[in-house]
Amino acid sequence: MTENAKPSFLSTPLGLALGAVLAGLPAWASGQLIPNAGKVLESVEQQRLAPPAPPGIELRLPDAPEPSAIEAAGPAIDVEDFAIAGNRAIATPQLQALLQPLRGRSLTMAQLETALARITALYRSQGYPFAYAYLPEQTVEGGLVRVAVIEGHLGEVKLENASRQRPQVFAAPLSQLRSGDVLRADTLESSLLLLGDVNGVRARASLQPGAETGSADLVVKIEDQALASASLGLDNFGNRYTGANRATASLQLQGALGMGEQIQLQTLLSDEHLRNYQLAYQMPLGPWNTRIGASVSRLNYALAQEFEVLGAYGSADVASVYLSQPLVRRRAMNLNLRLQYAQKRLNDHVGLFGSEDARHSAVTTLSLDGNWQDRVGGGAVSQWSLAWLNGSLRLGSEAQERRDALTARSGGRFQVLTAGLSRWQALAGPWGLQGRVNGQWANRNLDSSEKMSLGGGYGVRAYPQGEGSGDAGLLATLELRYALPEAWQLSGFVDAGRVQLQRHPWIAGANYRSLSGTGVGLQRNGDGWSLETALAWRTSGQKAISAPDKSPRLWVRAQIYF
Repeated sequence: MTENAKPSFLSTPLGLALGAVLAGLPAWASGQLIPNAGKVLESVEQQRLAPPAPPGIELRLPDAPEPSAIEAAGPAIDVEDFAIAGNRAIATPQLQALLQPLRGRSLTMAQLETALARITALYRSQGYPFAYAYLPEQTVEGGLVRVAVIEGHLGEVKLENASRQRPQVFAAPLSQLRSGDVLRADTLESSLLLLGDVNGVRARASLQPGAETGSADLVVKIEDQALASASLGLDNFGNRYTGANRATASLQLQGALGMGEQIQLQTLLSDEHLRNYQLAYQMPLGPWNTRIGASVSRLNYALAQEFEVLGAYGSADVASVYLSQPLVRRRAMNLNLRLQYAQKRLNDHVGLFGSEDARHSAVTTLSLDGNWQDRVGGGAVSQWSLAWLNGSLRLGSEAQERRDALTARSGGRFQVLTAGLSRWQALAGPWGLQGRVNGQWANRNLDSSEKMSLGGGYGVRAYPQGEGSGDAGLLATLELRYALPEAWQLSGFVDAGRVQLQRHPWIAGANYRSLSGTGVGLQRNGDGWSLETALAWRTSGQKAISAPDKSPRLWVRAQIYF
């Protein structure tokens, strides 16, 4: 058929869809064209990683003290040895090694003060922000100079709770701080950041002189934050056949019950027949800053546009519980462990043929994620994630099981490994560079709810939502940004991805798709609202098959926060 020839009915999306249904094949077998409950659910759950939020508490640690202002030309002292007292955190031989070059010399008081600053600097470099060395009042006999070290230990922790949260909510974040312990920067920082993570509060901390010499009391003041926050959004990130244009709304209640909990209600509506509702709850649990959470969601859809004649509709019900454990909590680095169990009930109906498919999956996910900051170039923030999914898929009827055994063989147990890495890199002046890469591997053919997709507003933006869906793949984006006044940014980007359609092919034809595109964007984030736009062109030769092909493709997403 020539390029200008009129396509046959069987080559159109509807024709291919009817062929797939009549053949009794899964919805994605004919070119991945027919959205079903699993595919729609996957598109709703997609999101882009954002840079980690700033700490919920401001930390101010003192700088090392300057040496005393003593004249260099003062009287000299013959120094033969040093006696160091008061040190517990750093061994005496390590401190003595710093003073070794001064033995057997005549030194002024200014030179001695400079030498003691080396001890103070060592303490600071090893995370003791309040430690310092000094010369106590003494008479030097036989060349022995006494050096005293004040390491700085914690006196009392005084909690001033003016919030609606119960005092025991703050016990776990502050449990690392024990009276009498030497004050370490990492321990203090971790405790206060965990305190700032408690939902519904704002924390301020200060140090005051303690009752004992060399001690400091930590005074923590807790205040309420707003009880509720909300957001409204509009975007065109949806699938054409369930409604590309979508409206979202979210309501969060922070600490309403006084237990440091968060209750979140979310809804998503499309301009066709897609409806998604979710209720989520989380709260701190136990003495190790663990969090426990649960969520339930309900999705309903009906196919529109060219597929409306099928009378296809369906639903997805998801329930999950999880435990989340912070392993490292720092300003410059964080590491979290999460264990989640989720159940999904998926149902699809095709009214034209009176057919019904039901599937039930149970998935346990063990994941690690983290972020770190560094000073490479102009400074950067990086995020990463790694997750292992172990699940099972049960089909709803014997007819489905027989059909699956002859085709995709997706029923039964499956395993999936996912990984992601992103980096926000500051360059010279207003320039910045962002890069992301996400990948997935599976040990067998997957249900549509567990597959990954390349196309869409969160993927290769030159292709429609849901394009290039498969069991395994890799997706990468590189974006150059230029900061403008009033929180606006211009960007130019390149997106590329490759996906394996089926882990174990069972139909003839190509089993891989590679998509790529390039484009420009305009973004703004601040003052209670955000806007994200992108215009993308295809750079790969493959045309879109999950929706009418076009180039360029425009994406818009706007949100307002209350």
